[in-house]
Amino acid sequence: MIQENIFTYLRFRGSIDFKDDPFNEIDAMIFSILSYIDFSDFYYEGISINEVYLALVRNDNANSDDEEKTKQRNKELIYLMTQSKRFSQVKFYHYCDQTSYEDIIQFSGIHIEYTKNHYFIAFRGTDNSLTGWKENWMMIYMTSVPAQLSAVDYLNSTIDCSFKGHFKKYIIGGHSKGGNLALFGALNCQNRTVEKINEFYLFDSPGLKESFHYTERYNKIKKKIHAFTPEFSIIAMTFEYAELGHMVASFEEGLNQHYGENWIVDGNHFKEAVYRNEESIRIEKIFKKWLERIPNDQREIFVESLFIVLEKANIVTMTDFSNMNFRNIFAIMKAMTALSKEHRILIIKILSLLAAITGKSMLKHMEGKNNAKTRNKST
Repeated sequence: MIQENIFTYLRFRGSIDFKDDPFNEIDAMIFSILSYIDFSDFYYEGISINEVYLALVRNDNANSDDEEKTKQRNKELIYLMTQSKRFSQVKFYHYCDQTSYEDIIQFSGIHIEYTKNHYFIAFRGTDNSLTGWKENWMMIYMTSVPAQLSAVDYLNSTIDCSFKGHFKKYIIGGHSKGGNLALFGALNCQNRTVEKINEFYLFDSPGLKESFHYTERYNKIKKKIHAFTPEFSIIAMTFEYAELGHMVASFEEGLNQHYGENWIVDGNHFKEAVYRNEESIRIEKIFKKWLERIPNDQREIFVESLFIVLEKANIVTMTDFSNMNFRNIFAIMKAMTALSKEHRILIIKILSLLAAITGKSMLKHMEGKNNAKTRNKST
């Protein structure tokens, strides 16, 4: 049986315009995926969907198999949009991209006008860089990370609150960290800015610290929040407080359920799942139990140690992590000798857990070697 996804939605429902079938969660997911496209070659506003497709065709180079797969997905997605009545007039505005290893920030946002004066503001999720992943981990000890503060500034500076912008309507959201940025931005932007936002779409997104959920602003907007997570949810459930909402069925397994193109579509909505995957619940409990062992004043040191270890092993992207060999593992072991025993053990456990999620098993050797080293020192 062929399962429908966002691509079949574009093929079979792309002929229905927004007047006949109003904006829905599938549209929000498609626009959230578009935020991963690099628009930096465009130096003007009002970029058409056709111009984006032509740019993708011209720039067909890829540095890795993962990048090639993503480029092909984006190209197919944009092509189907150009051929549809529903999306062929889409335009893009206010592209912003801030990525800095030194400042530890990975942020990107874009306005997508899908009908006249109706905009979806999409925030990009975590990319393949170690910078993006480090910023995620900083959430375990910081009240706000740089990308979240950029999201606040972005909403305040790009949502039109003037008299001329009275008729403009805004929906905001994102996939993965992008949904987190959308929600944080809305909870901290100016009053006149948040009043312009009609809905929020969060797709397998990490939640905010629990304290945000007791604020007056959150209580005002919570009925506008549409949150979606797959059966196997690690990203949304791992960091702090997750936004509970709809659980979505997927035709993939494990971490591949994180990606929106693998979610099952039923008409103009996602097919709901009945139960959350037991393995993802187990992993979440393990992860949070480990984090509880790190006092708040030690968490920054721990995160810095974790990423210094990865950098010394020449692991600078998640692709590097997935493809690491014994040389990388040896470099990780060597880099960890300078750490305290407690941090060393915890880093090994967390890297082993991440490796298990991504299907990598070699990190088990690290745990065995570390246990042997600990036993030798104690004898």
